[in-house]
Amino acid sequence: MYITVNHTTLYYTQHGSGRPLILLHGNGASHTSFAQLIPQLAQRFTVYAVDTRDHGQSSTTDYISYQLMATDLEQFIETLHLNNPTVIGVGDGGISALLVAAHRPQLIHRLVLAGVHTQPRDLRLQKRLRLAADYLSRPRKKLGLQMWGPHITRRELAAVEAPTLVLAGAQDDIHLRAVRRLASGIPDAHLRLVPRATHTSYIDDADTFYRLIRAFINA
Repeated sequence: MYITVNHTTLYYTQHGSGRPLILLHGNGASHTSFAQLIPQLAQRFTVYAVDTRDHGQSSTTDYISYQLMATDLEQFIETLHLNNPTVIGVGDGGISALLVAAHRPQLIHRLVLAGVHTQPRDLRLQKRLRLAADYLSRPRKKLGLQMWGPHITRRELAAVEAPTLVLAGAQDDIHLRAVRRLASGIPDAHLRLVPRATHTSYIDDADTFYRLIRAFINA
């Protein structure tokens, strides 16, 4: 299905029944990242798997930013009249959801952040060097997102009211100290470090991902 919000058109799929739950993928991916996870979630929730702007089957735009994607999410929730949805965001999708939770705290009931950072310096040096080399060889909007953003402040983290589960892979591209700072800055956040997990483990192993979040989202 398609929906027009914030002057762009987003593609999304809808599955199951129950309380609303929104899935937001990471940079360069699409809603299909969650193909193995959706059937498990759809047993208890009405699941909305969204292609963010400039991804998947959603519209391409001249400019992309985390704040634009956050506004897209706000209007997606409001246009579909979703009451207190749970939002699960991986990577860039989690960053957008975090911005919504900070600036419109009444919109989100529960929040799962997997592989999320708040500042460019939170990424390990090797990751930043790879991004820079890739961008210099062929500049792309999506790479620019990660090179120059996000910039989420401690004040914004403190404004989040939704109970939040922060998942961090021990082998992710994000410094663990940055993930701990993220979790400690959200008033009602729970941090779970996942041994041997990388930035893509949440997508590669849907069964493990579901086991990690099941108790939290069903509370």
